[in-house]
Amino acid sequence: MNCTRTLVLALALIISVTDHAGRFAAQVSNAAPVSAPALDSAQLVARVGAFADSLARAGALSGVVLLAKNGAPIFEHAYGLADRERKVPNSTGTAFNLSSIGKRFTQTAVAQLVAAGRLSLDSTIASVWPDYPNKDVARQVTIRELLDHRSGIGGDIFRNPEKSRSNHDYLALFVNDPLRFQPGTREEYSNAGYIVLGEIVARVSHEDYYAYVKKHVFDPAGMSHTGFYASDSLPAFAACGYTRQSGAGTLVKNIAIQPRRGSAGGGSYATAADLLRFIRFTRDAHTGFPPDSRRSMIAGGSPGSNGVIAEGLPGGYDLIVLENLDPPSADAVVEPVLTWLGAVPPGGLRRVSAVRGSQASPAGGAKIPDTPAGRIVGDYLRAYNSGDPAVMGRFFESEAVSNPARPTSARVETYKSIFADNGKLEVTSVDEATPKSVRITARDAQGGLLSMTFTVDSVAPNRLESLRVERNPD
Repeated sequence: MNCTRTLVLALALIISVTDHAGRFAAQVSNAAPVSAPALDSAQLVARVGAFADSLARAGALSGVVLLAKNGAPIFEHAYGLADRERKVPNSTGTAFNLSSIGKRFTQTAVAQLVAAGRLSLDSTIASVWPDYPNKDVARQVTIRELLDHRSGIGGDIFRNPEKSRSNHDYLALFVNDPLRFQPGTREEYSNAGYIVLGEIVARVSHEDYYAYVKKHVFDPAGMSHTGFYASDSLPAFAACGYTRQSGAGTLVKNIAIQPRRGSAGGGSYATAADLLRFIRFTRDAHTGFPPDSRRSMIAGGSPGSNGVIAEGLPGGYDLIVLENLDPPSADAVVEPVLTWLGAVPPGGLRRVSAVRGSQASPAGGAKIPDTPAGRIVGDYLRAYNSGDPAVMGRFFESEAVSNPARPTSARVETYKSIFADNGKLEVTSVDEATPKSVRITARDAQGGLLSMTFTVDSVAPNRLESLRVERNPD
């Protein structure tokens, strides 16, 4: 029996990519309630190990799973291949691309400078960077607004990936653009804003951004296998990323679509063990942040990279999952463990790196980012939740990539079956986003949770190209 279920919905033509076929109405167990009895450590380790093994056998897990209790590892195992061409296996010492998890390092650097009295959260960009190229932006936006994704600075930092070899290189992709909205008036997830923060760290500290983070975060935390490695010259202990989002349909290396080097917005590499060291480092208040024992989840994902850190879980547990596959691969491990511990999101778990958007969700309290993919997500959910086949048909006609082999009438018939089995969807969180892709978690009418990844094509007006859905495991 499969322990996970991954479905690809190509414009409502539902195709199973595991050994299941059929409709979206998979017979799955609903998540256990928060009051589920706690497992002891030995039981939890046995269950995590058996479940991870089953995912690996199905080809749905390629990475490292680390479970710690009271700061000490009690389960740490590697699965799959770091380099598929050379048949190099992942190991517990393999470093993975962290995607947006790396924003935590930038937040830490800013907090250190604030604690040292060298930076104020309410200072404008202009006050610390007088020659910032866009003076109108610089005099309006504050450090706090950059941190909170409320700056109005936008831009696609994934353009021209081969030219992005330093944090400063990314500036040219957006720095002269006008603000997307008045700073502080709304939230919209901004990778570009974190690029600016990285340059501010460098200017205030008089150190290169990468050098500052290594000296003041990685080294004191003992993170010896963490760094901003170039994707075309990775160290031997770093995993290559593999994606299906290149259009090839099969797993291929992600080097053509990932920036050559990470930035203050993400893309650094780390081992799971180093991230546990980072958790302990931040917990001991060495970062300028006060100690924080509250539950939180940090998620990051991009083509060929997915990771989650869930810390402060019931029983003193921390969970780290890093993979060199597309999102939402890590969620297949994380969500069952949270269920077993009675910590299923969104109830009680802060998803601190969840994408913050600007567009109110048409189905729930989460916000959808105002990007080409985000706009498709909003329109799709509005059409889906209408329950009206005619409305859904108009969506397919106007906002989905055409498919002569799958006419609108056939898509609408499939939609009718899906809606009858699942009812309306409510968005509970937006978990990761790029301009061309958005991953959300949604709850159906029966209370089941689904992870949904929307991808749009690259030609304006950016129509829906695929929708990938993952259910909670059986």
